[in-house]
Amino acid sequence: MKQKKNKLKTNNKCAPKQAALKSFFLAPCAENRVVIRKCTNRMHSDWFTWRQKTGKTDGPFFSISETKHKEFKKAVEKTSTAIMKLSARLQKEIPRHSPRYIGHMYSEYSIPSYLGHHLALMYNPNNIASETSRVGIQCEIQAINFMSNMINYPKSSRGHFTSGGTVANFEFFSRLKLKARKLAQNKPWCLYVPESAHYSWDKCHLLAGDEKSRLVKIPLDQSGKLNSKKLMEIAISDIKRGYVPLGIVSILGSTELGALDPIDKIRAIKNEITKLTGIPVWHHVDAAYGGFFASLKTLKSEWDRLNKADQKAISSISHADSITIDPHKLGYTPYSAGCFLCKKESDYLLPYISARYLDYKANKEPGPVTFEGSRTAAGPLAILLTADTLGTKGLASIIGRTLFSAQVLREHLLSCGIFVPLDAASTNIVCFTFNKKCTRLSEVNKKTKNIFNKLKLISESKNKTPPYYVSKTVLGAGQIELIKNHCLKMNVICDQEYLFLLRTTIMNPFFSTKHSKTDFAKDFVKTIVELTNQNI
Repeated sequence: MKQKKNKLKTNNKCAPKQAALKSFFLAPCAENRVVIRKCTNRMHSDWFTWRQKTGKTDGPFFSISETKHKEFKKAVEKTSTAIMKLSARLQKEIPRHSPRYIGHMYSEYSIPSYLGHHLALMYNPNNIASETSRVGIQCEIQAINFMSNMINYPKSSRGHFTSGGTVANFEFFSRLKLKARKLAQNKPWCLYVPESAHYSWDKCHLLAGDEKSRLVKIPLDQSGKLNSKKLMEIAISDIKRGYVPLGIVSILGSTELGALDPIDKIRAIKNEITKLTGIPVWHHVDAAYGGFFASLKTLKSEWDRLNKADQKAISSISHADSITIDPHKLGYTPYSAGCFLCKKESDYLLPYISARYLDYKANKEPGPVTFEGSRTAAGPLAILLTADTLGTKGLASIIGRTLFSAQVLREHLLSCGIFVPLDAASTNIVCFTFNKKCTRLSEVNKKTKNIFNKLKLISESKNKTPPYYVSKTVLGAGQIELIKNHCLKMNVICDQEYLFLLRTTIMNPFFSTKHSKTDFAKDFVKTIVELTNQNI
């Protein structure tokens, strides 16, 4: 019996490099808890020593005898009790650390990023100016350099961290609006975004737009990507009607489908429109989700998991004028961490706005040009520690693993014979529909929605069976080519103008592992197949 056990362990061993990657995550069952305890103990010890040194000539501020008072002990116990109550409440949260969570764009974060975030909380720098953050701002510059280098931006590029992709998109929109005042010469102007654009773009236009601006949604092609031909047709039509096409937004990793727009083609269209009007078009890439796919270029084995079209899109982002990237997605850092990057300093800088009580270093500190005022150093420190430990290649290995896991899931869905994956990107978001004995899209939509509702009920119940957490999305009129293409694949009549999809995001590094008792891709498909037999 002992020999069999040893043999099993040998078969389950990962290659040393793959095993080393596991050291960077707590893991679903907290296998690396000793690592976090050791690191946090050292961090706290250094923090306490630092405080003792800086207050040495002024302290102590209270005596040890005071800590023995009944009221002091009572207050400490009150804090301890409140913490445990809150901790108990939070354990009812969605277990996003589990490979069973395959819903939205969040997952486990890495140990280095957690520790960086933790350090920021301890020392609490405010990255608005160097007089409120001596070290935090320096760390942010280093983190920005890491991000810029990953996407192949020049060293002269500028940027800063934000609370997320929405604010980073606002940073772009506000700068575009200022350009409109100078370049559009009082004419109405347009910003083109694909139908797949994140809802933050509607927010940007609603809150920061003006009566002269139009947010124009460009239809998608049959692959769920911005239709470049339609973009050119619409832009030419707008120019004839007196509008100035001032900006184009491409999506690298759409929220719904993980699709990568043909950025190489859009770059060419941007140049063509600029020639027609004589006014430079600003091309912004919303890579909030997909920006870290650029890391894959450092490892050929992982890069080759993407199809050629997606490789071209990623390789072209270095030509964009500005980019949004969220480290709290595929950078595996805690919330909140977004990033806004500009290729040229001239595009990044805004009219100088000072504060009488702050001593800014003009054009060198972020405060005067950031949408937000006070800003945490948590995101920069989380990425800086990620860069110093995992590095670009480590991230590439992890992200590449998720692409592999997503492909395995697609294959299981196809082989079961009753689900059809949507043909969109070759990334790690897998959307699919039910299709067993259906002849019309309306039937497909109804039955797919029923499965989603059943999964949702199970995840919200107190049943002891571990549930799977998925999300859903609904494609509409601007995505009709994609809907028709999916109907053709399913061999059903397209009798509705919308498509209800089950949506899974395979971000967890442990979704496919040799050690787990559960084959998650296989088990998930088995689970939803069983649900289809329950009178849907």
